[in-house]
Amino acid sequence: MKSTALESFWQSSPTPRLIVCDLDGTLLNDDKQISTYTMDVFKRAQERGMILCLASGRANQMMTLFQEPYLTCDYHIAFNGGTVEDIRQKRVLFQRGMDKVSATQVLAYAAAHQLELTLYSGEKMFFTKGVEKIVNRIEAYERLAAKNGVNAKINAVGIGFEEYQEVAKTTDLIKI
Repeated sequence: MKSTALESFWQSSPTPRLIVCDLDGTLLNDDKQISTYTMDVFKRAQERGMILCLASGRANQMMTLFQEPYLTCDYHIAFNGGTVEDIRQKRVLFQRGMDKVSATQVLAYAAAHQLELTLYSGEKMFFTKGVEKIVNRIEAYERLAAKNGVNAKINAVGIGFEEYQEVAKTTDLIKI
């Protein structure tokens, strides 16, 4: 194996314990995948005892691709920090969502003005019925996951403007 700048760093610096990387616009290439080179670097880092954490503004469901067998990852930070998950133990370590009063107010305004939204809870994604862009994005993500050997079925449902308020009242929303 040829020596790289990263190898030199590892040999000369105190050992990092945690690597946290953003996904979109940072780690992922134009095909929304992590390069083979980067996956190899992560694997070598983990062999050295480092912990790998991926961070994103994405919903936790939209990060399921970035786990075994595609990539061995220890933690995910989703919803811009709203949720922290231990991937190996399959448990949520931290989750903070919107308070129901704020969510209700935002969704009342959105419904009155017929604003198309995507709403996220820890378990489900809600999107405005008829928004093909969201449906296409979900389908593309599921195809990409299947291509990489990961079973990622997104729990998503289309809702009408009149249903916004009910979702706000009955669902713990993390992100709108």
